[in-house]
Amino acid sequence: MLAVRDPYTLRIAAGAVRIALGLCMVFVLGPLHAEIRTLLPLVYAYLGSAALFLLLIVLRIGDRPRAVSGAVIDMAMVTMLVHVMGSHTSIFTTVYVFAAVLNTLTVGPRVGYVVAVLACLSYGGLLLGEHLGVIVVERAGLRPSSGESIASWALTTFMVLTTTLIVSSLLETKAEGERRLREANQRLLDLTNRDPLTDLWNRRYLYARITRAVEKGKLGRFGLAVFDLDGFKGVNDAYGHLGGDALLQAVARALAEHAGPHDVVCRFGGDEFVVLVRAPIAAEAAKAVDRMRRAVCAAAADFRPGCQVTASVGFTFSGPTDDAESLLRRADDNAYRAKHAGKDRLVLDGSTGETRT
Repeated sequence: MLAVRDPYTLRIAAGAVRIALGLCMVFVLGPLHAEIRTLLPLVYAYLGSAALFLLLIVLRIGDRPRAVSGAVIDMAMVTMLVHVMGSHTSIFTTVYVFAAVLNTLTVGPRVGYVVAVLACLSYGGLLLGEHLGVIVVERAGLRPSSGESIASWALTTFMVLTTTLIVSSLLETKAEGERRLREANQRLLDLTNRDPLTDLWNRRYLYARITRAVEKGKLGRFGLAVFDLDGFKGVNDAYGHLGGDALLQAVARALAEHAGPHDVVCRFGGDEFVVLVRAPIAAEAAKAVDRMRRAVCAAAADFRPGCQVTASVGFTFSGPTDDAESLLRRADDNAYRAKHAGKDRLVLDGSTGETRT
C-alpha cells in the first residue's frame, strides 16, 4: 500500500523491477536457453545500468530525463529478450505494456506516452528486421511471416497504447478530483476562518495565528493592535444597520490595503478590528499601526459627508512570556485607555495616549 500511495517509493520499486528482470535472465532463463547464455555480457551490463538508475532514483536525481533514458535501455533489453524467446509468439511482449504502464504511474503520463511509442517502435523494428533477415533468427520456425509480423505488431501496439491511454486518463481524473477536493477544502476553511461581512480573517483564525507565532517563534517578535471605532453607534442610528455594515466594509478595505503583505487583519467582532503586525522593532510596528489608524479615519470621512467616526487604537509588542490571551488583553487595555483619553489616538505600552496625526 505504501508503494502505491507514495510516488517516491513506487519509483524505487520500479527501479528494483529492472534488477529483478536482469536477475531472472541470468538465473532462470539463462540455464534454459543457450541464446540467452551467449548474451549474458549484455545482461550484466543491463544489471549495472539498472543499479545505477536505482541509485539515481534513491538520490532523487534526474526525474524525467532519467526515466526516459532508462526506458530506452529497458526497451533494448526487452526487445532482445523478445527476439530470443520468439518475437511473434513470446509472452514477453507483455513487458512492453508493463514498462509503459509503470512509467506512467511512477513518472507521469507524458513519460508513459514516450515509453509506449518507444515500445511500439522497438517491437516493430524487431519484427521488420527479422522479416527482412537483417536480424538473424537462430532457432528454426521462429522467423515470422509477414502476416504474423503485422498481426503481432498491431496487437501489441494496440495493447500498449490503449493501456497507457487508459491509465493516463485514470491518473488525470484522479488528479482533477484531488484538485477539486483541495479547492473545496480551501473554500470550507475560508468559510470557517473568514468574517462573512468584511471577508477579513475572524477571531478563530487570529487566535490560531498568534498561538502558532508564540509557540513556534515562526514570526519572531511581532506587534498586535486593537482598533475600536469611535462614534460607530451614531452611524447605525443615522443610516441604519446596512449603513453601518457598509462603513465596516470600508474600514476593512482600508486596513487590508494599508497592512503589510505578511500582516494578519481580523475583524474581532462588532466594530473592533485586530491586526497582527510583522515587524522586528516595536517602533516600526507602531508607525505602521498609526498609518492604518489614519487610513481608517480617511475611509470613514469618505464614507458620508460629515461622518465623524475615528479609531481608538491600542498597541502592544510581543514578549518572550506572552501568549495569545495576554497579548490580546494588553492591546485591548491600551485601546480602552485610548478611548478614555479622548479617542482618535494610538496608545502604546507604557504611553499616556498621545494623539498621532
